[in-house]
Amino acid sequence: MNTYSSLRRHWRSALLVMLVGALHGLLPAMAGNMDQFRNAKPDFGGSGVLPARAEPFGYSLEDLARITAAFNVTDHSGPPPALVDGSSKFQMLFGTSTNTFNVTRNTILYVPVFLSDNSPPVIGTFPNVSDRESVLRYVFSHRQLGLKFSTITIDGHDFPLDERYIVAVKVPPLPDGGGTGYLTSAAFVRPLKRGQHVIEISASVTGDALPPWCDVLGNPCPDGVTFTIQYFVNVR
Repeated sequence: MNTYSSLRRHWRSALLVMLVGALHGLLPAMAGNMDQFRNAKPDFGGSGVLPARAEPFGYSLEDLARITAAFNVTDHSGPPPALVDGSSKFQMLFGTSTNTFNVTRNTILYVPVFLSDNSPPVIGTFPNVSDRESVLRYVFSHRQLGLKFSTITIDGHDFPLDERYIVAVKVPPLPDGGGTGYLTSAAFVRPLKRGQHVIEISASVTGDALPPWCDVLGNPCPDGVTFTIQYFVNVR
């Protein structure tokens, strides 16, 4: 965790403070009928993450990636996009001084776990975001990021994210160095019940491209980066 803490600010620019599946390979596909969640209304049942292709309120994970990219590659000192800042639709979880968020019932949480973009210094060989195979190879290959696991934990219940939760999009030049390629692993979390909740993200990236990148920043990470971050969500 010391390594992560020392790199935290720059990971927001290149891999995200909400960084983060596969355990020695791609994780098993998550069960569930994706079609029933397309253009979903707020009244979701159960708990956990929505299927990767869900489009609550008509927004996909790709849409939210484009909307939030410019904010997520910064130190979060500026205002986040209105759509994901406690609107009646979404609340994005991101690093703050307290990591605490107050939301109303039926609010869907947008939870990025890791990101990378092609602003310098670039980690490894950043892929063409339009080439799905190249994107997944970049994320999972031991020669590149080498993502080992990516997990969202909701009140103690783990929800591992598989390759379908990784989205890559083209964006306007980013404020962290002008990159126009952005990828993230993220999920929509179903609306939570009233009360206090703990949402945790965790991940481990151990690819060959990490140590050289860390060396450029002056923060050696010979074993890559493994981290856990907790968010506190109060539902009114």
